[in-house]
Amino acid sequence: MREHFGLLRWWEPVGLLESPLFSAEAARACDSLGGELWEASLGDQTANLRRAIECHEAALGVYTEQAFPHDWAKAQNNMGNAWGDLPTGDRDANLRRAIDHYEAALRVRTEQDFPQDWATTKNNLGATWWDLPTGDRDANLRRAIDCYEAALRVFTEPAFPQDWAMAQNNLGTAWQALPSGDRDANLRRAIEYCGAALRVYIEPAFPPDWAMAQNNLGEAWGTLPTGDRDANLRQAIGCYEAALRVFTEQDFPQDWATTLNNLGIAWSYLPTGDRNANLRRAIECIEAALRVFTEQDFPQDWAETQNNLGAAWWALPTGDRNANLRRAIACYEAALRIRTEGAFPREHAQTTANLRTAREALGRLGDGGGGSGDDCTIPSPVRGAR
Repeated sequence: MREHFGLLRWWEPVGLLESPLFSAEAARACDSLGGELWEASLGDQTANLRRAIECHEAALGVYTEQAFPHDWAKAQNNMGNAWGDLPTGDRDANLRRAIDHYEAALRVRTEQDFPQDWATTKNNLGATWWDLPTGDRDANLRRAIDCYEAALRVFTEPAFPQDWAMAQNNLGTAWQALPSGDRDANLRRAIEYCGAALRVYIEPAFPPDWAMAQNNLGEAWGTLPTGDRDANLRQAIGCYEAALRVFTEQDFPQDWATTLNNLGIAWSYLPTGDRNANLRRAIECIEAALRVFTEQDFPQDWAETQNNLGAAWWALPTGDRNANLRRAIACYEAALRIRTEGAFPREHAQTTANLRTAREALGRLGDGGGGSGDDCTIPSPVRGAR
């Protein structure tokens, strides 16, 4: 990836975007460059994606739906990818732009005429519905599931094994997040789908995809409400630690931070062993994730990680209880700078409840109450699958 990212710098001296494009060949080069910038896992992600959007917009200045329908649809799909992954700005607006671009692409990319392209865009549309922070969460996830299941009409395991595994993995994340229905059944479906993806995603052949499926499988095991809770969480920890063999801070910083955040949550919930040591491990993991998840570059992930760090400090049974609670309160207050009621209503409500719990516990300490906090419910952290 470092070599690949270095090659992308060719576009700077070429000046491809310094004037409007006039040829289909230049539009194709711009669209392809945008796709490569979208895939780059190094450098400033926001800058990469802003450049990608600029490239696709330039291509669409040449490609019209009437004159170049197939190229136009491809550029629309690629524009959706870039807007869907852009971590800064108005996240809801970015994702709704992505949905508009995918739905435009599907006017040309029909199942009958372009089945593989159609399935790719349906999968991408599903991923965007999964990620949408506003609206009816259950309805959004049901739309995502419908998109993935539609894509699997084309992406069969024998014909398109890698695309099939991608859709299986995505179905797993959707069922894992679905808030309605039988929670245990949903999570067991998630485990089944992610496990199926690992039939194709083996570590030597597809290391990043294998690591992502391991991360998602860990999330499903970590939230499974039935069975042996300790065994489930240890299974999750094993999945996350496996993923971190591939997701290093140097080569996959965002995925590394996501997986570390999830690993920290698993350690914070582990019911057996040394509770203090488990929570210290959780804090170490979550604080490490914040080296990548900065407020400026990844505001939504930063806020989620701050919320999770607050939960770990809240629950820590040793040390200065007053200081621990003040750290938790500072984390929740920081998270609420991003998790506003208008932009992230569900997350705002959760973090607000966690902040209220921490302040009440601190108030009881000031009133001479017990310092253990055992009478309180541990605030719930949030997981973020990619």
